[in-house]
Amino acid sequence: MITSATGGMAWQERQLSSEEDELSEEDSRREPTVEIRLNTVSPEVANLVHYDFTSRKYLPCEDLTLDLLTLPSKIMLKEDLLAIQEERALVQNTTAAHAGHAEGGDDEKLSVDDLEGCEDVISKEELRKLDSQPNPFNFSERVSQTLRNIVTDEMVQTDPPPSTTFCVNVGPSDIYDAYRKDYAKKQALARLLEEEREKAKDKSSSKKKKEPQPPAPSGSEVALLAPVAPLQESLFPNLSPAQLKRLAFTAKILERMVNQNTYDEIAQDFQFWEDQSDDFRGREGTLLPLWRFSSSALTLVPGYWSGWGGRNATLTEGVRGLLVTDLSFSPVFSDLFAASFSSAETLGTEGAGAVCVYSLKNPSHPERLLLHSCGVTCVQFHPTIASVLVAGLCRGDVVIYDVTSSQAIAEVSSSACSGKHLLAVTQVQWMRFSGKLSLLSASQDGRVTQWHVSGNVLSPTDLLTFPGLSAPQAGPAPNGMSPHDLDGNKKSATPSDGTSSRISGKSSFVAPDRVQLEGTATHIALKPDDDTTLLVGATTGAVFQCSTASTVHSLVRYSAHTAPLTALAWNCYNYNVFLTTSMDGTLKIWLQQHPTPLVVMSLGGAVASAAWAPYSSTVVVAVTDEGKIFVYDLFVRRCRPLCVQALPQKKRLLVSSLAMSPYHPVLLVAGERGHLVSFKLSPNLRRPHKEAKGADDQRIREIEVMKIDRIIATNRG
Repeated sequence: MITSATGGMAWQERQLSSEEDELSEEDSRREPTVEIRLNTVSPEVANLVHYDFTSRKYLPCEDLTLDLLTLPSKIMLKEDLLAIQEERALVQNTTAAHAGHAEGGDDEKLSVDDLEGCEDVISKEELRKLDSQPNPFNFSERVSQTLRNIVTDEMVQTDPPPSTTFCVNVGPSDIYDAYRKDYAKKQALARLLEEEREKAKDKSSSKKKKEPQPPAPSGSEVALLAPVAPLQESLFPNLSPAQLKRLAFTAKILERMVNQNTYDEIAQDFQFWEDQSDDFRGREGTLLPLWRFSSSALTLVPGYWSGWGGRNATLTEGVRGLLVTDLSFSPVFSDLFAASFSSAETLGTEGAGAVCVYSLKNPSHPERLLLHSCGVTCVQFHPTIASVLVAGLCRGDVVIYDVTSSQAIAEVSSSACSGKHLLAVTQVQWMRFSGKLSLLSASQDGRVTQWHVSGNVLSPTDLLTFPGLSAPQAGPAPNGMSPHDLDGNKKSATPSDGTSSRISGKSSFVAPDRVQLEGTATHIALKPDDDTTLLVGATTGAVFQCSTASTVHSLVRYSAHTAPLTALAWNCYNYNVFLTTSMDGTLKIWLQQHPTPLVVMSLGGAVASAAWAPYSSTVVVAVTDEGKIFVYDLFVRRCRPLCVQALPQKKRLLVSSLAMSPYHPVLLVAGERGHLVSFKLSPNLRRPHKEAKGADDQRIREIEVMKIDRIIATNRG
């Protein structure tokens, strides 16, 4: 039993060894599988860790084996089970394919049998060639297969930050020593800067001694502060003037970049915002607040006012009381406008004033800043020359600026010798068709003067002289409007009260055939297509129409309001229509040579200012002194405004002026304490006429004229 058992075990061992030999022979005949793997037994590598962000812990790297390459065998033995299975599957697929081909062959054989009687037409060899050709309607030359996306795992691990080992003792004495060293460094740097400034001052004083001293500035001259102040040579002693100029230009570009990033959301709203809620409001619209323009730039020159006399106050105190008196958009540059500032306490010769030229691209600082020792009451850009700006001052001066250069502003100013106004100038306006630079001005001294610019001199010519503030004010004419034609052969009736007016300040001739002038001129408006037709608004609420062609005037009086006028403007499309507003709380639309207004709108409060919209002949925008903005479209409806919106303000302030941009649907509203804010009109407030969509400029103008003519036809009495 033992032997047999031993023999059985030996046979089993021989059988296993023979099977192993057969497997080794099969492995030798089969292409081996290539596997290349990297592993390490180094303790340093075995101690590596990685940071897990989910658990926020450092974990050891467990699997340190890296599989570089794996190439499986491409040869399979017939006796192999996998080979047998694949062969069986291949046989089944081949059988199915042959079966389908056999069915097709029967069809082809039938087709050949059918054509056995047609040997005279085609031979059997040619027929077999035709049958052997592939079917063009069901033939694929290549096997197509969609791309299979292979999913792979990718592990990302950040590099550990560099670490340093240090050992420091910290105590009160160490902290004290560190502060002493830092303070000593700062003191040394301050002494170095002071020495450089002293050297620069010595150089500048030596240059001034060599050069002749310029004459001292007069009271009418102004101080200029550009948006990027001129760089002082003492700060950069090693730079030439050309380099300083380039450095200032670079600083201006950086300022523009900062403003663009700071006010990016507002700029996007200005360019692309369209209120989608207008679709659900019917015809009503809204105003979107945009930029608020800062007047803090006036505080950059501390103690400026003390050098002028008058109020010995700091500039910061003067800024808090500044009132924005007038606004004017540039007719050439779409983003440029000017604002005049005056002291809110008094509009006399005392106080502070300035003219700021702003850009919509930079609301934080004006592009030009012109400081005055008295208030500035009015301002206007020239209609064709973009750099020419005129301003009227509280002490009666009329000043013309060329704001092209940021270093020196060329100016032409009136003087007492040439016949300047004695009181504050209330409004200035350029003349378009005179051929030369000329303008009109109205003042509280009762004079309406035409100024001719010849070189650096302003030559005045008085057109009208009102009685002024001291003269008694006569009542309105009995008929409300009295046109008169001056003819030496005709006699005209005198006014009912027997008084008369003076035409021009050069003569006291009493003309009984003139309409009596009353009050003081506050507003003037030249007809857009005719410089000889002038409208003059008075403090009594009356509006006078006169001619500037000669000293003999033909006057027409409109009994417009019962309180002083606050706005007077011609329509942008029909030059026979104009509007007036007053402190009595009404806005009226007038037709030239017509005694009664076409439309009367009550705003429920004193109207501060009003303006026609440049994009529509029937849209009027007005604002009350309490800060309530009204937008009317006379073509849509006259009974109620399309928009009534209050001015966003933390404290109650007095609104003084309003202006519409000629290029963008933007509205400017200004008031006391230097408040100046812009609004964008929603689509309902600037919706074009249905016939104006896709039309050219000429057709659009015809449509706008048609709209205002319809208003005239339906309201003319």
